Amino acid sequence: MYLALVILKVFHEMGHAFACKRFGQLSGSGGEVHQMGVTLLVFTLLPYVEASSAWAVRSKWHRIVIGASGMLVELAIAAVAAIVWALTAEGTILHAIAYNMMFIASVSTLIFNGNPFLRYDAYYILLDLIEIPNLDSRSKAYLSLLVKRHLWGLRQAHDPSHTPGERIWLVLYAVAALIVRIAVSAGIVIFLGSRFFLLGIGVGIFMVATWAVLPLGNLLRYLTTASELARMRTRAVMMTIAAGLLLSAFVGIFPVPDRFRIEGVVEPVSYAVIHMKTDGLVADFLASGRQTGPQGPVLIAAASPFLESRRDQLAAELRRLQIESQHARSQEPAAVQILAEKLIALREQIERNRQEIANLMLPAPIAGTWVAPEIDHVRGRYLKQGERIGTVANLARVRIRAVAGQTVATQMLHEARPIVEIRVKGQPDWSLRGKIESINPSGQERLPSVTLGYAGGGSIRTNLDDPEGRRTAEPFFEILVAPEIPETRRLLPGQSMVRRIDSFPKLLLVQAYRAFLQLFQRRFQT
Repeated sequence: MYLALVILKVFHEMGHAFACKRFGQLSGSGGEVHQMGVTLLVFTLLPYVEASSAWAVRSKWHRIVIGASGMLVELAIAAVAAIVWALTAEGTILHAIAYNMMFIASVSTLIFNGNPFLRYDAYYILLDLIEIPNLDSRSKAYLSLLVKRHLWGLRQAHDPSHTPGERIWLVLYAVAALIVRIAVSAGIVIFLGSRFFLLGIGVGIFMVATWAVLPLGNLLRYLTTASELARMRTRAVMMTIAAGLLLSAFVGIFPVPDRFRIEGVVEPVSYAVIHMKTDGLVADFLASGRQTGPQGPVLIAAASPFLESRRDQLAAELRRLQIESQHARSQEPAAVQILAEKLIALREQIERNRQEIANLMLPAPIAGTWVAPEIDHVRGRYLKQGERIGTVANLARVRIRAVAGQTVATQMLHEARPIVEIRVKGQPDWSLRGKIESINPSGQERLPSVTLGYAGGGSIRTNLDDPEGRRTAEPFFEILVAPEIPETRRLLPGQSMVRRIDSFPKLLLVQAYRAFLQLFQRRFQT
């Protein structure tokens, strides 16, 4: 994987270099690239090129292409790697290398190089697009201005903005960049810690010091020593303390709603899965979507030449034994008992054969709707015993079967409120309520529907060795919810639902601490 990363980044940097040279020649200015080397990023040696001469290119669109060239090259390589990965055998070295290159050249490069909130390619592309230079430093300076002017009362503070439109960009970028950089830094710590525990802890301490301790120390030093606060120092200190107390009260005094979301799938309360009871050739069937029942039309009408010939053979054998039995009563009395036992065994075979032939006609065990999407393709097919055909379901009454992981186990069992809010995936405007009927806390490892796992777009992590995508990586428990469905709406079996469950309100500090412990236990298995 490291080899694939280095090779990709060499092509990435060459993409910048050649684009810079090309557009520099077209514009007659800039475009020279004289320096390249190796840099250290997240403890990984990576190549780089010095392409600052791109700023001399006159057209901003040419500069944008220069900034995007590295990602464009990587995405082209990712496309080729995807084809190679799809056409090579699993388990081979080429297959693994193609997968690594496909992942690094698409997902990885977009997270870092394609992220405008980190000072990489997308950041400089954004500068050219919105035509605001030094966006990162100016956004921080503008936030500082807002604090100084409106919180501390410094009217003479320098304003780095020039237009009202710039002020909006500066505020939005400063807030978004702070959130994204903290998230990326946390992701790096988790990535390193899950592989090298002590290294992850060390990097985490360094980042906490960088993002929290050092800024707080700079703030205290500024409040106590800055000359521009000479007249307003008391107000600045008091307002800062008040803001800190307000933040502390919001985090550690006042409880806020504690909610979590779990996914589920709609299923009928009453349903029966239909399987073939014996081998046979399908002669006729009931179309999917039709109403049926125990007294209604049969679901499958099949035939079995083998069973029919077996029936004739057994009937002939029965007549032979009956004749021999009648003859033995007068000629060989000692053989009568033996023939009687053979007749009993033969009649059992005949009854078993008759039942197997009867099973070729499958009636519906319950009243409901016949749901068999593939039924149109079974005519003339030879179906084996136990093969699933479809389902008979009562669609008038449905429920939602949801699954929850270990992270919300305690809340579900001890704190969950019975009334839940439900949303249909893909229909965010439709909200309904439901009531929890039961919670099954026993650990299960097979999902009721593939749509709840990673393979079907769900949130439950599944085992990569399971080709069906239904066996989970860790045990889960099930929750059954009875939805309150209005008369004008209808839920269909198989629909994916998201349920929001409320528990007792808690302090934000408590919720954050719990989330941190769960993340720590899950990622570091401690």
